[in-house]
Amino acid sequence: MLFEKGKSGNPATQFSSNNQPKNRGRKGKSISEFLREFGEAKSVEYEIKVTKGGETKIKKGKIESETTLNEVVATTLLSKAMNGDLRAINIVLDRNEGKPKQSVEVELPQFPDMTIKERAKRLKELLDKANEPE
Repeated sequence: MLFEKGKSGNPATQFSSNNQPKNRGRKGKSISEFLREFGEAKSVEYEIKVTKGGETKIKKGKIESETTLNEVVATTLLSKAMNGDLRAINIVLDRNEGKPKQSVEVELPQFPDMTIKERAKRLKELLDKANEPE
């Protein structure tokens, strides 16, 4: 069976104006977006809907604190690190010092039988070939 470029093997499953996913776009906020938005809050109300087997359950709640969510997260993380939790220690160090740089060894092939001019010419040929439109 031959496939044509730009044609679906099964057009019935291809997205069209009539065939769209039920939930377009992002499903929700990332953790970073959530923390930026709610991290400075001292009170958060939430409602969670879970649908399983056609049955929907709703859980509502409210979290209140004298400190912000960001402070609670940071304090919890530091507490775990101080109690020897290696994962927490690594997170604290990565946040404060930055992740350590990793070195990578690369062995390049040697071309003793090629002159510098020949190497430059070959490199140009390869780069031109790589930049050709398909």
